[in-house]
Amino acid sequence: MAEFGFPAKLIALTKMCMEDTKYQHLPGRPGCLGGIDIKGAIKQNIHVQRKLNESKRKKTYNTNCASTSTSLHNTFEETLETDSLENSDVSELETSNSLELEPPNKKKECRGKINVITPKLAGALDRCQLSIRDSVYVLQAYNTVVCGKLSDQMKRNKIPVLGEAAIYNDLDVSAALVALVGLGSEHAGYDNVRKYCRKKENTRIAAGVGTKELQDRGISQIFIEEMDDFQSAFEGAKLASYNNDEQKKDCDKEIPHFSTAGFATCYLDDKSCICLEDMDNLQKDKATLGMLYAETQNFVRRLMTVPTNVMNPEYFVHEAIKVQNKVKAISVTTLPEKTLTELNMNGILALSAGSCQPAKFLDISYNGCACSETAPVVLVGQGVTYASDDCHAARNPQLRGQTHIGGGAIVLSVIKTLAEMGAPINVRGLIPLFEITNGICPGDVIVSADKTSIEVALPKRFNTLALMDALQYARTLKPHSIVSLANTPGVGPMEYGSRATQVWCNDEAIWETFKSSSAHTGDIVHRYPLDSQYDPYIQGQCENRWKNASDIDPLCTDARILSKFVGYEIPWIHMELQYVNYDPHRIPYLRQNTIPGRPTRTVLEGLLEMIRETRQQ
Repeated sequence: MAEFGFPAKLIALTKMCMEDTKYQHLPGRPGCLGGIDIKGAIKQNIHVQRKLNESKRKKTYNTNCASTSTSLHNTFEETLETDSLENSDVSELETSNSLELEPPNKKKECRGKINVITPKLAGALDRCQLSIRDSVYVLQAYNTVVCGKLSDQMKRNKIPVLGEAAIYNDLDVSAALVALVGLGSEHAGYDNVRKYCRKKENTRIAAGVGTKELQDRGISQIFIEEMDDFQSAFEGAKLASYNNDEQKKDCDKEIPHFSTAGFATCYLDDKSCICLEDMDNLQKDKATLGMLYAETQNFVRRLMTVPTNVMNPEYFVHEAIKVQNKVKAISVTTLPEKTLTELNMNGILALSAGSCQPAKFLDISYNGCACSETAPVVLVGQGVTYASDDCHAARNPQLRGQTHIGGGAIVLSVIKTLAEMGAPINVRGLIPLFEITNGICPGDVIVSADKTSIEVALPKRFNTLALMDALQYARTLKPHSIVSLANTPGVGPMEYGSRATQVWCNDEAIWETFKSSSAHTGDIVHRYPLDSQYDPYIQGQCENRWKNASDIDPLCTDARILSKFVGYEIPWIHMELQYVNYDPHRIPYLRQNTIPGRPTRTVLEGLLEMIRETRQQ
């Protein structure tokens, strides 16, 4: 056959299939009939079988099963030796035994058939330099270990693609459920359109989808394969495990808490058995880092989902003190309303004037550098715990009022994670905390600490007034750079809703840092213009007076107003949080109806990237 051009692999596969076919005709194999018309015999005696008692029938079947299988096997061997295909004695014996032992409702079993070698699989095996014989051995060995269950379930399920998972039950004693997930293209790399690493994002999606499927079935201990990247796999699994159930009792929680059952991973050994193995030091470091990144974002999501009647400035301060007691390297200082008056923080005082809750200013510091005089990176987060003037949140229930605390929650969570990691960086976090009820009115004029006058044009757009005092205070700290995070209320999500975080900055170096960080985390950022062309839209009635907001290109005009309080000497980047947190945007590793808490991991990765750049210099 070689002269006709047949490959040697196909000849070997044909011989293997012939050997398997002979083995499948042996007695005891599922689907082996032995030339007996069992179905016709059962039909002739169906009236007799119906009269049998169920308990008696089961007892007779169990007691005679062993002796019958032995007689059938001996008879079949005699038939093979004499090459006789028609033996009436054997037929009568098998027919009588089948009538006595076969349950009436049992269907005839058919021999399974799976087309293993397909053109697509053959191409994949050639790329992996794995022979067809070895591939068949692997499939047959694992199928034998799980007693044919894998083959039966593969016939009923299609191979999952990216974002899908196939669940297999009772395949092995080591695992009650096995989730097979799709990883997408093996050639995935950097996505030039969306500007992030597709390979890492696919790993998060695969791990997250599998975790959600297993959690929904009541599984709490999950072992994760390394996939393409251990850190991304644990990130996706931990983010997918979060569910907004903190306010529920333990007995009412439908989804169990996620646990990695220690640092262990799963794999298939040379005998195709599911095995659990402790991670080595490198794998533990990657898994720990992935869990820290995910827990940082989940901490933000927890604070953003606290009900507005519970969340107030005092509650947030208590959360910060809890973090300080847990992580000793963090220092928390609270400035009362009297101190704010002395510092001329009139924007915060004007917004909180109608609330019974006094305003507070939270100053969080972490000094990880050996020299405490090193210029810190200042994080400024908006901390509006309640806003009655947020009319847009009332129109659209997806935009919850708790998202206005997102900036402050990200600042607290990122500093907490940096302190737990012991990162060599100095960070200061500034969070103005207050409630807005009936604070400001159109036409009011507010004078900041540097004597800049702000005319209130749109009271519902309070984000500029909430941050201007904190940005001016940050300049007095002589920082290395400033990162501000805020929500802009009053803009429709259909106009500016996006999966990407909108950013504005006055320095190219800090933009490249966070752009590179977003490529690793998957929380992409898009840069918007910060030009003087927006000055006519925010010009007040007087020459030295600016409006607090404008309806013309509202996001860019608000960022332009904030830039007046920062200047151009200090590198500054501003991130908009509102329209990346009202909906998960169909991100597979985030559960629906939960606040995503983005871009927390991008901010954390950006600060760590600053450390790497400093070391390279």
